Amino acid sequence: MDDDHAEWSVPLSVLPLPVRLHKAELERDLNRQLGTVLYEDNDLKDDDLAIRAERSEDIRLQIDERQIEYRVPLKIWVKKNLRLTNVEAEGTLAINFRTEYQIREDWSLQTTTEVTSHEWIRKPVLKLGVIDLPIQFIANQVLKSSRQTIAKAIDEQVRANLDLRAEVESAWNMLQDPLLLSEEYHTWMVLHPSRLFMTPLQSNVDTIESTIVLLSEPRVYLGEEPARPEPRPLPSFTWQESDQGGFAFVLQTEIPFVEAERLAQQNMVGERFSSGKRYVVVEDIRLTGRGNRLVVATDLSGSYNGRVNLIGKPVYDARSGRIELRNLDVELETRNFLYKSLGWLFKGAFKKRVQENLNYYLEYYLDTMRETIQQEFDHFALAPGVELNGELEDLRVQQVYVTTDAIRTWVGLGGKIEVDVHGLSQGATEK
Repeated sequence: MDDDHAEWSVPLSVLPLPVRLHKAELERDLNRQLGTVLYEDNDLKDDDLAIRAERSEDIRLQIDERQIEYRVPLKIWVKKNLRLTNVEAEGTLAINFRTEYQIREDWSLQTTTEVTSHEWIRKPVLKLGVIDLPIQFIANQVLKSSRQTIAKAIDEQVRANLDLRAEVESAWNMLQDPLLLSEEYHTWMVLHPSRLFMTPLQSNVDTIESTIVLLSEPRVYLGEEPARPEPRPLPSFTWQESDQGGFAFVLQTEIPFVEAERLAQQNMVGERFSSGKRYVVVEDIRLTGRGNRLVVATDLSGSYNGRVNLIGKPVYDARSGRIELRNLDVELETRNFLYKSLGWLFKGAFKKRVQENLNYYLEYYLDTMRETIQQEFDHFALAPGVELNGELEDLRVQQVYVTTDAIRTWVGLGGKIEVDVHGLSQGATEK
């Protein structure tokens, strides 16, 4: 590897994804998924008691850093076996729950639910033929004894319907797939994620917010779809505060010679350059790397038949925001006459034309990448109901060097990004 880039250490890219869940839509989807009947036990044999709890109104949520509080209005029907006969009672009440949740290192979700209080909306009455007897005191005792049963049922429903690890692992594996940024320009990105953590949830009036922070080593490729890298295992879950105001990406990108060759050949093969009676015609152009310098091998015919190598170093001009090929030196592979006799060629339009073509392609590549990434940040659908929005504020090349078949660059990107979640995911809804 060339000395110009052998010691250059590439920092990890930091992609903070502020996630905003809209509380009203989350409540709507939750109520739809839960249905009407929340708990039912029709077996009188085990404890002489049958209970049916139906949701009479929508559930409202309040989410704090480590717990969820919610109010569940219920219509309660109870049947009690009194040996000689069965009696029934019904009423309407609102039960207040608190569910503490913990995400373990393996991304499994553990919940512990308790009933914190209740209030009767319609006090319960006992049905004895045509007589209704108020039994609020008895109902309170029954409810008190059933609190643990109801809370346990909620935790079991969470375990049965929300496999957090499976959802996160599926997303983690998707992050390792090549992502097509632009079909038109054949531009691909591979993120190479290495670490993931999450900030504590914050509940506002209308939204629930958190930030998922992804550390990665992203690379951009032009041309054919790159091979999927060796998958990395899902990292352990951690809560962690983040003061990252925006994303800071360092993209490893490759500008393949084959694309630059195609453009140069398209624009220059067959072109004639002359001075007085002397002339040359461009027959072919090939690019290769030599150390950290780019070799433009040009086959000529006419007054000079042979190959001319133009050798230059790609550099980034921060003022113009362009990668340019500067200080082209000349190397002749066929020395059938003195180099000075070709001075007219290398000081004139030919050398300038080669340099302009390559500079144009390098500039075109950066502009294309900037435009493509900004387009992807504009209402990009990550999944049904999950939308990514962002703004690319800064793009600058931090390092440029040459390999045997490409110009490799480290491009720094900066900006802001956020994820909007409209309700629960489609996958979750269908469970």
